[in-house]
Amino acid sequence: MFEGSQLANTKFVYLAEGAYGAVFVDRERNRVRKIAYRKQNFDEVHCREIFKAELDALRIAESREELVSLIAAPVDQLEGVVILGSDARDISMKFYTDLVFEAEFIEGIFVKIGATFASNRELIKRKFRAAGIKHLADASVVVDQGKIQKVIDIATHEIEAFWDIYRLQL
Repeated sequence: MFEGSQLANTKFVYLAEGAYGAVFVDRERNRVRKIAYRKQNFDEVHCREIFKAELDALRIAESREELVSLIAAPVDQLEGVVILGSDARDISMKFYTDLVFEAEFIEGIFVKIGATFASNRELIKRKFRAAGIKHLADASVVVDQGKIQKVIDIATHEIEAFWDIYRLQL
């Protein structure tokens, strides 16, 4: 949806998007910026809760010797970014531009944590849970020789899926 977009006055270009945001990469600096949570699709309170749970988890992991090498550290919170579409027009209004973090760019092929060997997966989950990072169900990982090397998309706790909230209101 945002193919060809970039962040104004930077070398960050669109890389990918998930359910709640878009990721931009600056390959020269080896950094990504995750710009959270597209306004047109999701409730603002819900988006802010997801962003906070994810950023809090990264900050906790960044402060733990046993976890820091597994995440995209260091992590910095930013705000006020300007997003330009492929036609160079400002599309920032489609995002919550105060919900942005920058982190290390992790090169590799990502798979969902559930697709990894159970013994390695459970070891990693125990480490994160011991630190208070409880939501790993959506995590993606880079695996090398059967061992999890990096973990992304973690949160301190699960935020109920938007569609479940909507369904319950019917």
